[in-house]
Amino acid sequence: MGVMLNSEYEAMFSAEESHWWYRGLHDQVLLALEKAPAGEGPRRILDAGCGTGMMLEILHAEHAFGFDLSGEALRLAARRTPGRFVRATTLSIPYLSGTFDAVLSLDVLSNVPQHAVQDVLHELLRVLKPGGRLVLNATAFQWLHSEHDRAVGVVRRYTAPEVRRLLETAGFEIDRCGYSNSILFLPAACYRLAKKILPERKGDPSSDLFALPKPVNSLLFRIRSLENRLIQRLGVSMPAGLSVFATARRPIPPSTSPLPKQPGELKADFSSLDVSVVIPVYNAEKSIDPLCVEIMSTLSCRLLQIVLVNDGSRDASHEVCLGLCGRYPDVVTYLRLSKNFGEHNAVMAGLKAARGDYTLILDDDFQNPPSEAPRLLAHCVAGEFDAVYGAFIEKRHSFWRNLGSWLNGCMSRRLLGKPEGLYLSSFKCLNRFLREKVVEYTGPWPYLDGLILRSTDRVGQVAVEHHERARGISGYTPAKLFSLWLTMFASFSPAPARFAAATGLILGLAGIGTFAVGLTMWSTPWMLGGLICLLGGAMLAGTGLAAEYSIRALMELNGSPQFVVRDRHGAGCAPDEESSRGPESGKLPKPGPHTVAQAGKKKKAMSSREPRR
Repeated sequence: MGVMLNSEYEAMFSAEESHWWYRGLHDQVLLALEKAPAGEGPRRILDAGCGTGMMLEILHAEHAFGFDLSGEALRLAARRTPGRFVRATTLSIPYLSGTFDAVLSLDVLSNVPQHAVQDVLHELLRVLKPGGRLVLNATAFQWLHSEHDRAVGVVRRYTAPEVRRLLETAGFEIDRCGYSNSILFLPAACYRLAKKILPERKGDPSSDLFALPKPVNSLLFRIRSLENRLIQRLGVSMPAGLSVFATARRPIPPSTSPLPKQPGELKADFSSLDVSVVIPVYNAEKSIDPLCVEIMSTLSCRLLQIVLVNDGSRDASHEVCLGLCGRYPDVVTYLRLSKNFGEHNAVMAGLKAARGDYTLILDDDFQNPPSEAPRLLAHCVAGEFDAVYGAFIEKRHSFWRNLGSWLNGCMSRRLLGKPEGLYLSSFKCLNRFLREKVVEYTGPWPYLDGLILRSTDRVGQVAVEHHERARGISGYTPAKLFSLWLTMFASFSPAPARFAAATGLILGLAGIGTFAVGLTMWSTPWMLGGLICLLGGAMLAGTGLAAEYSIRALMELNGSPQFVVRDRHGAGCAPDEESSRGPESGKLPKPGPHTVAQAGKKKKAMSSREPRR
């Protein structure tokens, strides 16, 4: 084992509470622990190699325990958290198997000789509960090994692929493994390399830990904190960094459920239900066919309707969807929109064509696994919810999609009153009552989650898996995400207008104050400049927002369509309607007598059909 100098433990104890490096690491660990298993009470957390005990003090509200091999480190830790640690080695952890919900290994693996690394990882795996989480930090890139590493006992630096391979070999399931401390990587690497070139000092090696001016220390911590959130919450992968940060889980035996039991997870009988599944299709020629087949094999209900809405695809999605209509005419309803209207508009078209008691909404790329659909449906039925969202255990979206989701979540809490902790995902289930209320909206800018939240407060969620995109690339771009955010901002809440009015009032008062100060100083440039900038800014903000409202209101009065269906095929269409029906703009035509008669015959035929299995 690499041995850290006693003088470095003293320096660590003095700096750990305030130094940006330690504060940044502790912040990242706390973000990672947000996803660790949680029962009814505090979690049991083990800090393997606890050092001087700062992490134990931070986790005082949990059942946190620690151990370290260094007597000097534990002597200092006793001044912070007495009685919460023991002296031990990571090669023989003195706790029973399956004891802890989470285990921390912060810069410990780097101090372990190469031949003992797997033994250490197996011990960490052993003391975790099934499903428990390992949070691991290790120093990165062996070419950065320097005098600092010799002072703190580092014998080996790693790359992210090396850490991933070691964890998988030990039996862990990887959640995330990548670089951190990346924003400061270049200057820190230059500093380390420069120290290597310079002649070595005589005597004991010393670390790079030294006090910084408070403003500099605060700035560096803010940079690190921002990076932590980009990595942990938005899923950003950094190309390089001074550390490798990984989170992994102990696998759960097949007989154990990986998700917490909830009311909707009771084994439900769907044999008396009519279920519709709405799928907006965009450039999904390779995925939509197997997706529909898997849905039909997964959902066992009385009547199943799959509504495919082709939102202006540029590939062969149209031909594939027509083929599905031909093979499954009693199940598949296909709408082809005349151009790309956007995901929410396409979903609205599908909801207006849906006929089931409950309607599931899925993406077309297998990121929403069809195997999870029965859990959403069961939760919605058993909990008597109007809507149930799928809350992804681990999000697999791109950076831009995660960024857009985060912004929408923040804004919807403030503008729409979204309940704290509710994740607004694209994977959801609506009952008939809510679906009929949602489709009453005829404007050209639907925001589905806004329509749901303004119609009901009986909204639930259930934890579901989220898979990598099976084929192709996401159609989401920063421009589309901004457009979606603007739709919510301007169309579903009066808060922006009130904010603009309040801002104008505040800036106006500030302008008056600036003018008064200018009068006392008799400074004409200050008076004019302050008034022009402040009042002009307030006028510009208010005018811009008012113009946004005015333009949208004008386009609604002009009858801008929410969507236009070019043609319609499959289940739910009378034979003579498939080719004769003209373009539809937002609403389905009201049925005449002939259509009603046909619908009655069709309903009678459908009710006598054998249930799908």
